Amino acid sequence: MRFWDEKAGKQVEIDLSNPRLAGGEEVLWRYVEHKGLTKKRVAEERVITNYRIFDYDHERGEMTCAVPLMNADLVVTLTMFRSESGAVNLVGVSEDGEPVFDFAPVDVRNFGCIAVVAYGVMNAEFLVEEPAKLKKLIDAVKRARYGEPVYEPLVRVSREGSILTVEPVNPGYPGPVGVRVDLYQPELAWGELSIRRLVESRGERDGVVFITHCRVFGLSRDRDVEYSIPLVDAEFLVESVEPMRKGRLKSPVMLNHTWLEFYGKLSKDTYFRVGDVAVLSGGSIVARWKNVLDPYGLKNLVDTVKAQLYGSRFE
Repeated sequence: MRFWDEKAGKQVEIDLSNPRLAGGEEVLWRYVEHKGLTKKRVAEERVITNYRIFDYDHERGEMTCAVPLMNADLVVTLTMFRSESGAVNLVGVSEDGEPVFDFAPVDVRNFGCIAVVAYGVMNAEFLVEEPAKLKKLIDAVKRARYGEPVYEPLVRVSREGSILTVEPVNPGYPGPVGVRVDLYQPELAWGELSIRRLVESRGERDGVVFITHCRVFGLSRDRDVEYSIPLVDAEFLVESVEPMRKGRLKSPVMLNHTWLEFYGKLSKDTYFRVGDVAVLSGGSIVARWKNVLDPYGLKNLVDTVKAQLYGSRFE
């Protein structure tokens, strides 16, 4: 990858597949996972620099994610809090993603998930400490180096009856490949990329919701398609949201299927946001999802993917 670094006043060349830092490359954030009981070894390394974001698997010797920083957006998809000094009452969450308690606890852990979206594709999702602060730092670096993000359309969408065609504007450019899909087929088409698969925290007994880069559709427990609309026409509206302690939940939550295991391991004193989301198309409500885990995280993720795919200034 070659690009002009306006701030440094020079052309930069980086091999995205090489974990070694290039000249002038600075680490903004790094997480290193070690394995081994007696002899520790580096198993995985997640790094954000002033030039790129990458996830390197040292055991396999390969990149699992590598994208230029200028083309990537970080999205806080889940924010959680837990007091390390006893039970407290969370009464809200600030605009900066900070917890608001009814009194000041001594020690609060702020952690959650942050997704890496580039070229209209969700490339990775990390569990990090203080995700809102990390996003704020990276966004500030991006603005200083590359200015405010403005997206040109990556795909064009056409429809004939129930057949939806999503094809790249510039074939060969990074991003999704061309896809032709029947809106009412219950499985993903070849090339159709999943953004989220929402299930209930007790499993898929009551159906599942798919959000892909092509469409939004819901399946019944019998795997029948109950509704399906093109993603380009879908608008997510957060109807309600409230901070909730896991131990007080009386109903299952809707969450991404990859979160099931770690959600089950969360302590009962963990706080997060739960709320209802309406899916609109053409001014009509297509679906309502109850008890969504961090509904604003879900909405922000989908809005970011749409902005990159269809072209707009993301606010």
